[in-house]
Amino acid sequence: MPNGLVKLSSGTGFCSGVRIAPTIVLSAKHFLRHTLPRDIRISAPFDNVDSFCTISGWIGIPHTDIAVVAAPLPDDHSFTNVATVPISSTSLRLADRTISVGLGGGASVIKPGWVIGTLPFACGKNIHTRVRHAAVLAQRDPAVRGDSGGPILIDGKVYALQSMILEPFGHNIGCATVAQIAPVARKIYSAMNQLQQRLA
Repeated sequence: MPNGLVKLSSGTGFCSGVRIAPTIVLSAKHFLRHTLPRDIRISAPFDNVDSFCTISGWIGIPHTDIAVVAAPLPDDHSFTNVATVPISSTSLRLADRTISVGLGGGASVIKPGWVIGTLPFACGKNIHTRVRHAAVLAQRDPAVRGDSGGPILIDGKVYALQSMILEPFGHNIGCATVAQIAPVARKIYSAMNQLQQRLA
């Protein structure tokens, strides 16, 4: 199943993202917040390490952990296997079965899971990462750092992005908070249009 997975890297770390259009990637806003666009590279995970692009800009979706990123990916073989994946127009529901994909731990791992609840609002330990229209997933193979921004898929569509790991007392309990796409889809399309006009 195509998952559109890409890697976003800065001088201090990396996260995951998903390609939803030829020049547009969705990722975690909290990773981009304190880094200049020129310092962030996007690459195809574990492919040609010499092939990458520097993002030209990004727009954060208000009140959630989603960023729309302008990514003029190079037209070469390193990105031919990075498919564009459609976003969903419907929200996650209780007990939905999901597939999460991310690069945490240094490898692209496909993680089955299921929705155990939805929340109108969630925030991280530092209070700066906030998610409206959140959902909570349970996974036997838990999300780890580096998975942030990775897609949550059902039937080949992106329903959410990985946002926060639930770690009470520092222990990863196999649950994660994700930022849903459908409730903010119009804002995502508006941001895409703005960024694509800048690239034109």
